[in-house]
Amino acid sequence: MTVTLHNITGIEPPPIGSHATAARGNCIVHIAGQVGADEQGVVASGLAAQMERALLNVALALEAAGASPTTW
Repeated sequence: MTVTLHNITGIEPPPIGSHATAARGNCIVHIAGQVGADEQGVVASGLAAQMERALLNVALALEAAGASPTTW
């Protein structure tokens, strides 16, 4: 199984490690530590906005790994 690290383009500061890890063969993508901050590291105002941004960051990490929230 080949493991590839993926990062979201333009997100600052860059992660320690990676935004997503994909294991090819049977594809497994691990995502952790996504927060409610934008590409410049600015945290969204309010819990709902932070949650929305964190979920967007999850989707962007999946995209960077060649997946999507609907990929099974």
